[in-house]
Amino acid sequence: MPHPLSLVMPTNLVVAFHTVPSADWFEAALRTIGRFYRFVSLDEVIGLVSGSRRFNSACHVTFDDGHRSFSEIAVPILRRLSIPATLFVSPRVIEERTPYWFQELTAYRATLGDDPIRAVLAEHLSCAVQQLGPFPVNSVLLCLPIDDIRGVLEEVRRRHRLERPASENVTVDELRRLATSGLVTVGGHTMDHPVLGNESGERARAEIQESVAALARMIDRPVTSFAYPNGTEGFDFGPREQDVLRGAGVQIAFSTDPGFVGQRTNPYAVPRGGCPSLEGEPESRTVSRLLLLPVWQHLSRLRARSRPTEAEERARIRALSPALHTR
Repeated sequence: MPHPLSLVMPTNLVVAFHTVPSADWFEAALRTIGRFYRFVSLDEVIGLVSGSRRFNSACHVTFDDGHRSFSEIAVPILRRLSIPATLFVSPRVIEERTPYWFQELTAYRATLGDDPIRAVLAEHLSCAVQQLGPFPVNSVLLCLPIDDIRGVLEEVRRRHRLERPASENVTVDELRRLATSGLVTVGGHTMDHPVLGNESGERARAEIQESVAALARMIDRPVTSFAYPNGTEGFDFGPREQDVLRGAGVQIAFSTDPGFVGQRTNPYAVPRGGCPSLEGEPESRTVSRLLLLPVWQHLSRLRARSRPTEAEERARIRALSPALHTR
C-alpha cells in the first residue's frame, strides 16, 4: 500500500546500507519497506529528479563501499525478490585489495582501544591529548585530509607493530560480474574515500574525476552515478564538487542527508537515509523503525536544516589545531 502522505507530498525514498548483518535481517528490512513502497531502478530515480518521470511511493536501494556482505548476502536476496540496487565503490580500494581507512581504523581500535590512537592524533595536530578527549577518534579524523588520515594510521601501525588488516571488500572480478548482472548498477565513491570538503580543489577534482574514469575502465561501462563519502551537504561537499561531477558526466549524486525525493530534488544532492543507523539492530526493532521510516525521514529533514550539533562539534575540533583548517 502507498504511504498515506503520498497524496499530499513526495514520499519517495533512497535508502543506504553498508554492511549486512544477516540474510534474515536484510530480507525483513526489504519486505517491510516493500509494504509501503514500490522498488525502482536507478534509471527511474534519474528520470524523476530530471523531471522526465513522475511517480510516488517508490524506493531505491543503495550500498556504499562494497563490503563482501553485499555480494555474499544481499545480492542473492535482491535477485530472488527482483529488487534493483546501486553499489558505490572506490576503485583504488577495490583494485589494490586494501581496506578503506575507516575499516583500518576499526581494526586498530579493536586491538588497541582509542587512547593510543588519540595519542598519535595529538602529536600529529600538535595539541594536548587531553584536548581530544571529548571527541570520538573517528570524528577528529573526519576533519582531516585523506593524506593526513593515512599518515596517522601508518604511524599507529608502525608504533604498535600492527599488520594492516586484510580487505573485507569485493574483488575486481566480483565487481565486474555485478555490473553485468542486470540487477546492480555500479557508481563512483572517490578514489580514496576522503571527506571531499577537507581537500583542496585540485585534490577533490582528482578524487572525483579519476574515480569515475577508473571505475568505468574497470567495469567496461559508463559511470553516471556517485555517492559522496560521509555525505553531509555543506560540510562534506558543496557546489565545488557538484560542478566537477557535472563535468565528469555524472547524472546523479547522493548525499547521506535524510529526506524524500521528488521532481524538485537537486540531482547532485539527492537525500538518502534510514538504514545505516539500523545495521546490527535486532530484527524486531529494525522492522518497527522501518514502519515509521517515512515520517522519521521527513521530520529529520526539517531538523537537519540547521544541523547545529554537527556544525558546533566540527568547529570545536578544528579550533584545536591549524592543521585542521583545511578548506
